[in-house]
Amino acid sequence: MATSSSYYLNAPSLGSATAVFLDEALSECAPNGFYSNGVIVREQVGCVLLPQQSCPSCVTYNCVEGTCVEIDDSTGTYATLEACESACSEGSATLSWSFTESGGSVGNMDLYVNDSLIESRSNTSSGTFPVYVGDDIRVEVDSSGCTGTNGKANAYTMGIIADANCADTSTTLITGVYTVQVEDIGDTLTLNTFALCDTACV
Repeated sequence: MATSSSYYLNAPSLGSATAVFLDEALSECAPNGFYSNGVIVREQVGCVLLPQQSCPSCVTYNCVEGTCVEIDDSTGTYATLEACESACSEGSATLSWSFTESGGSVGNMDLYVNDSLIESRSNTSSGTFPVYVGDDIRVEVDSSGCTGTNGKANAYTMGIIADANCADTSTTLITGVYTVQVEDIGDTLTLNTFALCDTACV
C-alpha cells in the first residue's frame, strides 16, 4: 500500500537522483522499496535507485492526429495505451467550419483544436480539418464596428457548439469546448461561426 512521507534526494529530482535518504544530511538511506513523485517510480535496492519507470496510475494518453501521445499528469483521455490505440485506429471525423461577417461587422474568428490555433480568419470563409477521438474544439469570435441603426455587435456559433455574445458596438465570444467522441468518427462535424451587426441581439 502506498504511503506519503518526507524523503531526501542527492539530486534535484527523482529522475536524476541515485539514492533516497531519510535525513537532510543524506546520511541514512531510505529502506528498500518503490519511490514515486507521481509521474515516475523508481525502486531502491541497497541505497541504489534502479532505472525509472512510468507510473501506471499517472500516465494517460491522448489521440493526436491519429497517434497516441503520452500525458504524464493524468489529464489524458485514455488510461491505457491499448485504449488510446483502439480509439485512434477508428480513424478521423471531418470538422467542417465556416465564418460569416454580415451587417457591416468587422469580425475575426480563431479556431482551436487541442489549444492549437488551426484557422484565423478576418473575412467570410470556410474549410475542413481532420479531428480524432479526444480532440478538443473551441472557437473565439470577435464582432466590432457596429454603429448607428446596426449598433448591436453579435458574435455567435451554431452546430457542435451553440453559443452567443452580444454588446453595443463590439463583443468577443469565447466558446466552451466540444470533445470529439468515438461515435463522431467517419462523420462530418459542423461548426458555423458568425460576426454580425444588427439592430438587436440575435
